[in-house]
Amino acid sequence: MPPPLRDTVALQATVEDAIGCLAQDFLLQSIACVREFGSFHVAVSGGGSLVLLERLCRELMVDPAYRSLPWRETHVWTVDDSAVAHDHPESVYGVLRDFVIGHSGIPRGQVHGMSAFRPAADVEYERALVGSLSCRPSGHDRLDMAVLALGAGGIAGRLDPMHVGGTERLVVRLPDGSVTMTPRMLSGSRFLGVVAVGGEVRGALERVSRGEIDPVPTLMGGHTRWYVDHEASPQGCAASVKSHR
Repeated sequence: MPPPLRDTVALQATVEDAIGCLAQDFLLQSIACVREFGSFHVAVSGGGSLVLLERLCRELMVDPAYRSLPWRETHVWTVDDSAVAHDHPESVYGVLRDFVIGHSGIPRGQVHGMSAFRPAADVEYERALVGSLSCRPSGHDRLDMAVLALGAGGIAGRLDPMHVGGTERLVVRLPDGSVTMTPRMLSGSRFLGVVAVGGEVRGALERVSRGEIDPVPTLMGGHTRWYVDHEASPQGCAASVKSHR
């Protein structure tokens, strides 16, 4: 049985299967949103593990099953980024540049780098988000999808409640210099995918399933899906994709 998490759980045998399931939902969400709204706005996180973001990008770029992804109508945002230059190995935008730009057909201007090394990056990025999303039809000025990874410490992405809890801002700078979207911004997403894979996050996932911590925002009218592999599941069992509740 999958762990009891909000709202549904995709329990997979391996990390690769979990990433593949996320990629399938990425495709389905993109096609549906472009059909209904004319565009698809997705935000991806590097907090927790840039390796997982790289795996997702590789899956989307390499597997022929995703060639129908509507990149020309897609806008990619970064949930967070380190205060480093775009060519630094820890840059989220650097991963998107290396794996997506130039390989997908997405217009370069539709991959929105955070430039967290700039002194006013949080203010600038919040302004860019509001400006771009406000151009969408009334009532649809929000993210269509966001992707976070759960870390061993029980924090998803960089949403440390000590620094982002309770703020009315959409984007903030953290004490370590990194910049992140806030729960307020992410709570408006239509779909939130949370990747929880590997034995190192099992303890954190068990705490989430017991209700001791709540690392991701509750969506306002959206849907949350957890992508969990055998090693991360507190039950320690593998199964095909299943829904909880």
